[in-house]
Amino acid sequence: MNATSKCAHPACNCVPADGKKHCSDSCADAKGILELTCQCQHPECQGQKLKP
Repeated sequence: MNATSKCAHPACNCVPADGKKHCSDSCADAKGILELTCQCQHPECQGQKLKP
């Protein structure tokens, strides 16, 4: 895992696999859509609210 960057989804706190921008298909599919909470379903991230 790449410990220096987080998922490209603004409301997600997960770390994607090396070479990936998103931690899940859910986060990748949300590209261009404003979501207030992350929907990736990873236990450590689930329900994180977007922080301004």
